[in-house]
Amino acid sequence: MSPLFDEFERADASPAKYGEDSFHFLNRAAGPFWSAVRDELERWFQVYPPAHAADLRNRFRSRRPDQHWAAWWELYLFRVFTALGFEVEVHPEVANGPGRPDFRIRGEQTFYVEATTVFSGIVEDGRHGERESWILYALNEAKSANFFVWVHFENVGAERPRIREVVAPVEEWLESLDPEVVAASMNTGQRPPMRSFGFRDWRIRLEALPKRADARGDPDHRLVGAGPMSVGFVNDREMLGKALDRKRRRHSKVDAPLILAVLGMSPVLDEEDVGQALFGSEAVVIDSGQLIRRADGFWRTTRGPSARDVSAVLVGAAINPWSITLRWPRLWLNPWANRTLQEDLPFPSAHVEAERLVLTDEKRPPHEVLGLPPDWPGDPASRFDAPGD
Repeated sequence: MSPLFDEFERADASPAKYGEDSFHFLNRAAGPFWSAVRDELERWFQVYPPAHAADLRNRFRSRRPDQHWAAWWELYLFRVFTALGFEVEVHPEVANGPGRPDFRIRGEQTFYVEATTVFSGIVEDGRHGERESWILYALNEAKSANFFVWVHFENVGAERPRIREVVAPVEEWLESLDPEVVAASMNTGQRPPMRSFGFRDWRIRLEALPKRADARGDPDHRLVGAGPMSVGFVNDREMLGKALDRKRRRHSKVDAPLILAVLGMSPVLDEEDVGQALFGSEAVVIDSGQLIRRADGFWRTTRGPSARDVSAVLVGAAINPWSITLRWPRLWLNPWANRTLQEDLPFPSAHVEAERLVLTDEKRPPHEVLGLPPDWPGDPASRFDAPGD
């Protein structure tokens, strides 16, 4: 079976280039941090069922984000459930329904898992590579001795701001951050600091990624370390609801509990978005000021409980190949499900008690289940160090 990644001597430790897709960055990135990521994914892939491996490999190596991230999510789910001791069957035949779910999971209980990847609802008509390149050029004129930045375009403008309009506020923000504090926070699974900036009719959001401790102090480096991603002014709740409904309609007649597993690609997808997508959007009654939940969710509509054939929804946000030891996806349980999911899974969960949504913590950390050190794959600040540094 061919490997996921190419075999060659890697020397390019530079951050992701503008327009570089995720697979090709992972495939060429040099250094121990990225080598550890590739080696672990290769181990996962080598035990993936051979009958389905070629298809997954082709999609994983695709330049198309939807293909690459969908394949990554399926590989991740396969590894997690096999690591938990389940028997995992890929694309099983089912007695009812037009399609084959991604996985049939057998343990004390049999259940199905269908995977999907949700990108933010961005209007792509406004994208313009030449104008975006100018903003990236301006950002790289900013100096920081301690940080790289990850760029997300929220609104692509038509005007061209002066370089100093971009540089000054970005440098001021980065100067206000303590790299030691940020690095320590990221090592515990927290997201890096983020801030949105407006430059005339542009709007971008930056994430600050600290350099490794012994590499700090030199401001003469390219500031843009990763990205850009276009996430726009997103409608994550709406996109999540549509994806769930589409998958549910395809697999609603399976003969065991069904989990819809969603990888959310929006960096701002949070539990409030998921809760509103599943149980209904929140609103305030004008007269009383009371907070209520509308009956417009995946599981709760004006006609009463809905999608009762979906026992749970597993939602992962910001789960990528290098953050697998930092966080689990959260398991959202359907209180009105026709079939109750009874397996004891380690994920943090969300369930309803007395009409109140209750969030619970993970039962086992991901690094323990996956058999990896808690600090795998290494110091996040070392990601862009050249080999031998």
